[in-house]
Amino acid sequence: MYYSSGGGVIGGKSYENVNKAAITFVTSAQHYFPKMNAANMEIPQVNHIKIYVLTNKGRYSFDGVESEFTVEKSPWAELFYKGNEVITQLRLINAK
Repeated sequence: MYYSSGGGVIGGKSYENVNKAAITFVTSAQHYFPKMNAANMEIPQVNHIKIYVLTNKGRYSFDGVESEFTVEKSPWAELFYKGNEVITQLRLINAK
């Protein structure tokens, strides 16, 4: 995983907690896929979040204001928080 601020983590798949979080995120993402558009590779604007989904039919994404993802009632909140769980697990192994 690469961070927009620079840097990243490689090799997380060999850790059970990261694997579990990633599988949960990917499984959840398939329910959001129909709401996404063909992805452009532009960097998100300030205070925006962009989630990418890579499928066998192409790359798709959703880009929106941060509050569209983080508000509990948001239709994107579940996916956002599951993606953040992957990041959390990666950071925990990186901190060791």
